[in-house]
Amino acid sequence: MSAIQQGAPPEFSLNGSDAAEFPVRQRIREALLLVGFCLFLFFYGLGQFGLLGADEPRYAQVAREMLERHDWITPTLAGKPWLEKPPLYYWQAIVAYRIFGVSDWVARMPSAVDASLIVLAVYLFLRKLRPGFVVDGALITASVAGILGFAHSASTDMPLAAMFSLALLSWYAWWETSRKLYLSAFYVFVALAALAKGPIAPALAGVVIVLFAIAARDVRILLRTLWLPGLGLFLLLALPWYIAIQARQPEFFRVFILEHNFARFGSNLYHHEQPFWFYLPVAALALVPWIVFVAAALFETMRGWWAERATLFQSQDALNFFLLLWLVVPIFFFSLSHSKLPGYILPAIPAGPLLVTEYVRRHVDDPPSIGLNTLHALVASAILVPAFNVESLSRWREDCGSGCSISSLWFRSFWRWPL
Repeated sequence: MSAIQQGAPPEFSLNGSDAAEFPVRQRIREALLLVGFCLFLFFYGLGQFGLLGADEPRYAQVAREMLERHDWITPTLAGKPWLEKPPLYYWQAIVAYRIFGVSDWVARMPSAVDASLIVLAVYLFLRKLRPGFVVDGALITASVAGILGFAHSASTDMPLAAMFSLALLSWYAWWETSRKLYLSAFYVFVALAALAKGPIAPALAGVVIVLFAIAARDVRILLRTLWLPGLGLFLLLALPWYIAIQARQPEFFRVFILEHNFARFGSNLYHHEQPFWFYLPVAALALVPWIVFVAAALFETMRGWWAERATLFQSQDALNFFLLLWLVVPIFFFSLSHSKLPGYILPAIPAGPLLVTEYVRRHVDDPPSIGLNTLHALVASAILVPAFNVESLSRWREDCGSGCSISSLWFRSFWRWPL
């Protein structure tokens, strides 16, 4: 049975030059370049500030207590169960503490590592499926403000964004190639995402895939995605901790599922209420300096989908529509929530630089207008203003009070809205 008959497009054939293997030396140079950029962008300056606000010290301390008790199941704070978040960040921090010792910068290391994983995943994805702008796409991803800012934060947002991104990249690689290895990877990373921040990860991934199947008018995509070995792999990885913590702490379901998921979404229980449009400026800032080209790519993708609905999903342009869904679905979903914080939409942000990469690929022989390039240059140069005022972060920290995190400080350096 062909790939089209199974509900997936055929594997795309590449011409000889595209299909040729990169020389080993070229790959080594690319690897060294990416490692250097990630070390500088994500790891440099992790200890420049002490842990900020309420969340960073709390998460760091929970991991420290778990390390001291040699307990990988029950998060505790001041010796009492702390059931607000699943354990993935704590596990990563425990490993980092064991290797480098307990300190503020080590508490932020898991986010820096996870940001690097996103860049690596983008590089491997593009090298496999869209050769030609591989390093460009990885570096564009590394340079967006949202990933840069949260890579320096001891929080659960970056672990979720990394696992969610790796899951969606794996799913699309499976859809385009029909290789079960990629579908297996999808279920592994969705399971890890569920261990990063709970059921929101598989829920959002499911919505993106369902909408993609609806747009493609092919229900077989969903049937093929619901692969029993993959579902078993997900349950094998994600369920044991949830079962163990529920057995140890019977109040876990009420505290985590009912209060910190449903009540947080449906009410202002935790006093983070913001207007519906809150995430529009947050997403725009998170995608700096590439927001102008992200907007252009979104417009072009929507126009292309409307004009080519019948054939879009049989071509490489299907990736653009998938990236559009990946970017829009989390932002829209959390816009409906009564509780809003900037980090909630971080899983959507890696789709933006990938859209830019595809936009650049399409316009190699048809460069964007002077007006678009000028606007991009103005937005990109605007980041120099907060960059030259790093000293003012300390003052803004005092203004922020106990609810401030390093990521919110970063965003305040652009626009001082109340977080």
